[in-house]
Amino acid sequence: MRQLVRTLSLLLFVSAGFLCPAAALAADDNLNMVFTTTNAGGVYGTRHVHVVWLTTESGQWVCTVGNDAANKRALWANARAYSLSTWYKSNPKPKDDVDARTGATPTAYSTYSINWNWRKLDKTVVPDGTYKLHFECTNDDDGNPRNYAVFTITKGRSNWSLGPTTQGGYRDVKLTYTVAGLSLENASVSELTEVSAVVGGSLAGTNGKPHRLYVYWGDNDGAANPGDWDYRADLGQVLDGSFTTELTGLTKGQTYFYRCHVVGESESLWARDTRQFKTEVSPIIFAEGDIWTYFEGYSYPGDGWNDVGFAAGADWKTGPAGIGFGDGDDATVLDMVNRYTTVYMRYRFDIPAPADITGMKFKVDYDDGFVAYLNGREVMRRGVPEGQDERTTAQNHAASVEGGQIETLDLGAYIGDLRAGGNVFAIEVHNAETRSSDLTMIPELTVFGLRSPQPDLVPAVRELHFGNVEPGAAAELTLGLANRGQEPVRIKSLRIVGLMPEAFTVESSRPLPLDLEPGVEETLLVRFSPTAAQTYAYTRLMIGSTDWDEPLISISLSGGGGQTP
Repeated sequence: MRQLVRTLSLLLFVSAGFLCPAAALAADDNLNMVFTTTNAGGVYGTRHVHVVWLTTESGQWVCTVGNDAANKRALWANARAYSLSTWYKSNPKPKDDVDARTGATPTAYSTYSINWNWRKLDKTVVPDGTYKLHFECTNDDDGNPRNYAVFTITKGRSNWSLGPTTQGGYRDVKLTYTVAGLSLENASVSELTEVSAVVGGSLAGTNGKPHRLYVYWGDNDGAANPGDWDYRADLGQVLDGSFTTELTGLTKGQTYFYRCHVVGESESLWARDTRQFKTEVSPIIFAEGDIWTYFEGYSYPGDGWNDVGFAAGADWKTGPAGIGFGDGDDATVLDMVNRYTTVYMRYRFDIPAPADITGMKFKVDYDDGFVAYLNGREVMRRGVPEGQDERTTAQNHAASVEGGQIETLDLGAYIGDLRAGGNVFAIEVHNAETRSSDLTMIPELTVFGLRSPQPDLVPAVRELHFGNVEPGAAAELTLGLANRGQEPVRIKSLRIVGLMPEAFTVESSRPLPLDLEPGVEETLLVRFSPTAAQTYAYTRLMIGSTDWDEPLISISLSGGGGQTP
């Protein structure tokens, strides 16, 4: 079936390739800046100079904005431009900049509206990115007092607007960024599992006219050639905004590529690059910051403390990792000096299907030594001699805080010790002596091959047969849908397709899309209304959802138009 879908998709792609309009040509984006200058309090009253300029987020100079007569000039300064002290010090060539756009000094505070095409004085285009837009105004020779405002802005592929607002003596500041022409950007993959992924992007420049949006994807990069892609997701007619679609039925461990494409009446555009992802999830069972239960080793915590069945009493405390003291890397700080040498730690976690696990990795930052266990079985020992108890001291100092390296070890040999359901990873951490000045334990466990919890939408039946119903009359049957999975499922669409869809209708108790929590059921009402004395068949109810392995469920519908026996 997968190969059939692939073949049909390729045929559609070849046809689409001949129908696409010419690709959109690049044009300049626009930044409109509206603001009102006010008196900065200097000795020259209404006579002043002011400027608008752009730097990177870190303050590196980019350019003075407004670089031609059509855009006006954003620098209002002549001989006294040096009074704009912040701008003057930031600009590597302020005199050249002033010479290039000399103008009369304003004699009144005004409201300005500037359109800037994101080009520097040399006509090169400022690249996409995050910037700071600075405003400065002064009516005093030495640049002080002054009005000064700064805004963080982004040049990218999405329109935005900021303000109106007031800052630093500039009133009614409104900034509006407009992407020129069609703009289409791929977004990073999200909600990645072993068998599904959510991809999408952002679209701008449609000017209120619906455009057809597609996401092309597959296990090879088809670039900007529709026929070279394996599959195509049709997102329908859209306007400006962000969009996503879920890809399902993927193969575990496979690398996939995707690229968005938009088509209008007279233009089309591909996203400028192809994105890729790999359907291999490696869930982190625990990491720095996760909550552990721990026991301060004034005494031994009891037999079985490192196994699943142990009941931790009130003398066990809880706290986030790292656990220790004295290093500056401890989220849970212990009071161990001259009190006790060992701390015992437990972390409980669930594995629904241990047979799916293909690998397990343990990363640990420690000082001074430790012994680690999985469900009571020792899996790793560093610096602690055999036969230890709560008074045993560590013999080695291998922690990164002591100049060593964080260790990463393969625990694949212990996958067989994992249990379906609850598991416990336990660690006993030993100090070199009771007078030691520090102790560290920052553990991290990652497993491979574990599929994240998924929804599972299950219909009560796969076929609804209504029998004979007189033409003009109607019959009704119910169809139950249940979520048997571990995550919520969203029912996105209900469609009747086939040879005779007009004879059947479907209703749900809630509007679409509707969400079903795990264990919850929804009942659909399906109605058969024949209009002629004939057999009604080859018709199906298609249920679209976010079910990971069956995103489109097919229910066969049939009945007869005739007298009821």
